[in-house]
Amino acid sequence: MSALESLKALAGNSPRQLQAAEVLGQLGLPGRQLEDWKYLSLKHLQSKTLAAPTSKFDGDIASFDIPGLTAVRLVWVNGVFRADLSDQAEGLTLVQDAIDLDWVAPELDGLAAANLAAGQLVELAVSDALQMPVHCLFIAKGEDQAAQPRLQWRVAANAHLELLEQHVGEGANLVNMVSQFDLAADSKVTRYKLLNTKNATHTGHTWAQVRRNADFQNHFIDLGGKFHRDQICVQLIEGQANTRLNGLYMVDGRNLSDSHTRIEHLVPQATSAQHYRGIANGRGKAVFNGLVYIGENASQSATEQKNANLLLSDTAEINPKPELQIHNDDVVASHGSTVGNLDEEQLFYLRQRGISEAEGRALLTFAFAEQIAQALPSQPLADYLEARFAQDVL
Repeated sequence: MSALESLKALAGNSPRQLQAAEVLGQLGLPGRQLEDWKYLSLKHLQSKTLAAPTSKFDGDIASFDIPGLTAVRLVWVNGVFRADLSDQAEGLTLVQDAIDLDWVAPELDGLAAANLAAGQLVELAVSDALQMPVHCLFIAKGEDQAAQPRLQWRVAANAHLELLEQHVGEGANLVNMVSQFDLAADSKVTRYKLLNTKNATHTGHTWAQVRRNADFQNHFIDLGGKFHRDQICVQLIEGQANTRLNGLYMVDGRNLSDSHTRIEHLVPQATSAQHYRGIANGRGKAVFNGLVYIGENASQSATEQKNANLLLSDTAEINPKPELQIHNDDVVASHGSTVGNLDEEQLFYLRQRGISEAEGRALLTFAFAEQIAQALPSQPLADYLEARFAQDVL
């Protein structure tokens, strides 16, 4: 049985799930036939039979904690929510009989359809009584399983959600995730998505709608893995809404990281910014596609987009594509993208001071990555990432 056939077979019995399975059959798994997938291939999955996920876990959950970060822990094992391993907190409610926001439509691509067909929907409501960060831990274990968590957040007016979404484990599974964020007026979400699944094929769709004076910040950190694709769409739907998207992707060997961002300014007086950085070594491949859309009615919008990339070998590849689509003259917008090697003058300067070429290259690479870590609002997470960068680079 192929991956496509097995994903269809895992679909649930509700009318919406069956409809999504039918769409999956029509679309198939995404690949180079789609513009957004022209640099990617899921050939390594196509001949696999993907089984329903198992959720048993007998390891040490605390081993995945971030030093210095005290948080409410919620746990998923192979995409299945484990309430018995999760904490409770005032201001954070697990919603029974949740109604799917359904913003990530199955027609988007075959993976979106597969998630809707078989994913376990978990909805969490956040009120202004929540005082602690939330740590969502997604553990991948085993092989050739289809882990498809489907998570949505309803963030009430004046509430603040600080969220660490951490993906870990050695499981060689398909991890196909959908996240949806509904931000009420004057609310704030600060989300850190940390990918560290070395063997998984990880794909993620995130969709957020941001209302008046609300703020959605997304910090994406990809520490490297076999196949990672992260896709995020943020819609600014009321005035004074704001979003900031930061990201860092690091690949080596034959690993792949693909980041797609889309910000939609749909009303006047909304603001956005994004800053993504990439590092590629060995035969690693990275893709960045960032689109900012400013609609006809979105006067007095302001947006800024920056993308910088560092190639450490002649065989590494990075494909950046920053885009602006502007349909209103009364806006402030800028974007820029660079791809380059380490600065030879800086390397020469370090060597003149007794630092070897290898040490100099490592120091400059560390400084390039550290700029994203230093921009994180969470000091414990920034410290953790700087230690990881030092371990992996220096």
